[in-house]
Amino acid sequence: MKLALQCLFEPFLTQYFLFESVLGGFITDGEKEKMKKELKKIFCIPNDRELDGIISTAEQEPFNAIRVAGDYERLCRTIEFAERTGQDLGITATDRLILDQKREAMTIKSELFKHCRNLTEETVYTTLLDSAMNGSVRAMTTLGYMEYHGICVGEDRHNAYKRIRLSAKWNDLFGNLMGIAYDGENRQTYYDVLYTVMNGALRKASFSHICGFTDFSGECTLDRAAKILERAFGLKEIQRDAYDHCFANAAFSELIPIEDKEKLLLSKQPNTIAALADIPFGKIKKGSFVFDGTCAETVILKREDEAESIVQNLTVADVCSDKAYRPLLIVSSEDYVTDMYLRMIRKGAEGCAVAEIDAATLTDHEFTPTKDNIIISVISETKSASTLIIVRNVEKLNDAQANELYKYLGAEFRRRFRLFSPPVALDLSGIRFVLAAHGRNFITDKLGAKCDTIETAAVTAEEKDRAVDDIFRECLTVCGCEDIELTEQSRTVLTEYGADTIFEILNDAVKYAMCKKIKTVKPEDLKPPRKSRARSKRGIGFGQIGGSDEKN
Repeated sequence: MKLALQCLFEPFLTQYFLFESVLGGFITDGEKEKMKKELKKIFCIPNDRELDGIISTAEQEPFNAIRVAGDYERLCRTIEFAERTGQDLGITATDRLILDQKREAMTIKSELFKHCRNLTEETVYTTLLDSAMNGSVRAMTTLGYMEYHGICVGEDRHNAYKRIRLSAKWNDLFGNLMGIAYDGENRQTYYDVLYTVMNGALRKASFSHICGFTDFSGECTLDRAAKILERAFGLKEIQRDAYDHCFANAAFSELIPIEDKEKLLLSKQPNTIAALADIPFGKIKKGSFVFDGTCAETVILKREDEAESIVQNLTVADVCSDKAYRPLLIVSSEDYVTDMYLRMIRKGAEGCAVAEIDAATLTDHEFTPTKDNIIISVISETKSASTLIIVRNVEKLNDAQANELYKYLGAEFRRRFRLFSPPVALDLSGIRFVLAAHGRNFITDKLGAKCDTIETAAVTAEEKDRAVDDIFRECLTVCGCEDIELTEQSRTVLTEYGADTIFEILNDAVKYAMCKKIKTVKPEDLKPPRKSRARSKRGIGFGQIGGSDEKN
């Protein structure tokens, strides 16, 4: 039992001596005693006469006078001189233990506050904050404890949890023990990390003591990332007290297979690891794609068959395995109809990450398997490996681009997607695709072979009135104007055109009315677009469209 506690008692003393030296001038004796009890609880130190005696000895002369590294060195020189001159100072094993942990604590203090002459509450906080931001794990844990309890700073549990979790993932003992004591939501994770890193008979006995002290009786599993970190510490690839964000991004990524992590991170090739810096792998999370089928009720044009087919496809994407899922291709002769369904899809996927891409703007370079790849760029922004990617105007892709996109539509290809630079495999099977095309061509036919294809009908005569009102409202919203009205005569004129042309006419009419400060759009204000007119762009919710310039 005593040997098992030794693995916990030494780091407890180090942390206690560090706090005592740094914060002693800012807290009362009562607060200091409370801090000692709290640290004993965190480090799972039971009430024991022998252990309490060690702490009592450390609080007496000459040990309590050690406040900086210089104090420790002077005491050591005094002891050494006395021993060489034959004096018996009666230095016990307890004294040696206290001296060792004082040395460790003062070394940490000197490193953290090497640029500070005088410590004040403000300099303590700002110095620790700067060090924590620069990756000092000791600063993270020390500041996390202070923020959790409101010592020298206002109580800030949110930031305290962030620092505790970050240091715990870096296999820090104090960070994981604080996590067990304070962060009940992620308790299992802290036990798994400690179970993984506390190898050897003595450390396993210490881990068993921790479980018993904290009333934990669950099962623990090996944390593969924690195991990689321990090996990397041993190989001197990274330092235990220096959080390496680039290394951590890869080590904690949910996208990279464990075999590739080991090859990449234990290869002793820092340039390869550095190539990961521009990709926030550690922040990209896996999740489930959830689609709310009730979004079909929001569709302006009541087309039950078309809307139901789209909802069915995306609901299948929600509940089925990646292999059973097929991307969706919407083909329409009118962009208005496409926009209507894409709004519906975005509404149904509100709880998920959604990204929209215009295929007309893509280059061949964005399909290469590098950090500039379009999918990597998207999930780097959304921070989600379960992103729904909407690709508009796919009919504008060239043949080479279509071939590359065709590959991405396959679940197995996404699951085994491999970057060339840096050389690592990624599991992108959680990505979902919705493609939208303005009419059919050989590109849409090629992509359609991997998709559930839905061809939508143009807006019918019976639907024109509803479409005109919808388009007019959207034009007012885009232009930031709500007090312009449309006459019935204007509605009658507009129903002679296709939906996309109606948008172009109304968009110009609303802008004209705003310019002339007219409150009503009349038939004479409706100017049909010229045939040579370039395709216009709609605002949010519409995307890029191209309408027919001729009447239906």
